[in-house]
Amino acid sequence: MDGSYGNWMTQLQATTYEFNAENPAESVSGISDNVIQIGAFGFNYLIPAEGEMYSASLAYSMDVDWGPVENVYFFNDFSYIDPDGAFSAINSSYGNMDDPMLNDIGIKLTAGRYYAWFDVVINKNGLNYVGSPVDDGWHTSVQSRFGLTC
Repeated sequence: MDGSYGNWMTQLQATTYEFNAENPAESVSGISDNVIQIGAFGFNYLIPAEGEMYSASLAYSMDVDWGPVENVYFFNDFSYIDPDGAFSAINSSYGNMDDPMLNDIGIKLTAGRYYAWFDVVINKNGLNYVGSPVDDGWHTSVQSRFGLTC
């Protein structure tokens, strides 16, 4: 569900998913058929092959005249996975791990076709997202990315 109210934007999503994973033999790869591998920003991580995923986003877009910077976009994105059964991203099969949660709060600056964003990622059992520990505790990392839109 998307909502736009002036410069404010909201998004809510609930998804039930089920993949029939056929990973290489667990004895060779260490990855069971209970998980699928996904990736972002040059990192890969494992998520449950079956479950429900919930996400909520709130953002504010502001046009500015700061030299080459034309727009500032503030955002907060939260996601939560409810695995079908107990899940562990540590040994890639079912185990004893609470549901993974991730909150990403940040800012994106746009200057023509160039953009840069800076964010703080806070997660619990974050599926090893960008190298975060998977130990049932809350962890914080600071991220920055740069891009070019062609």
